[in-house]
Amino acid sequence: MTDDPLETKFDIITVEHPREILPKEEFNNNMAIDDFTEARKKMLDILAVGSDAVAQLGNLAAGSQDSDHYMALSKLIKETSAAAGNLLELHKQLDLLKDRNDNVQTQEFHNHLHFTGSTADLSEALKKSRKE
Repeated sequence: MTDDPLETKFDIITVEHPREILPKEEFNNNMAIDDFTEARKKMLDILAVGSDAVAQLGNLAAGSQDSDHYMALSKLIKETSAAAGNLLELHKQLDLLKDRNDNVQTQEFHNHLHFTGSTADLSEALKKSRKE
């Protein structure tokens, strides 16, 4: 225990053994593609349900001529369209990820010697280096 007045006033304790930090999960392209595939399946399911609901609510609204049904239909169409937009955005994100990975270039090390002079000078320099 310390003599710090703030620690005493607020009952601050020092932890002797900090919690173990869990290692971060390594990210790789396969995970991103798996996540994309799973998200795409779910979004397609949402779009299918939304399309069916729009058709059914459209029939209900047409049959009843109730303004509340038309308002609900309008909101449902808006949300279903947003889901379609989200699916397109998901495709754009995957394309950006692929482009970023395609642009990553492995750096190769090339050891070049730039020599200025005639071939005779080069031959003479090579003969001297072999003698040494």
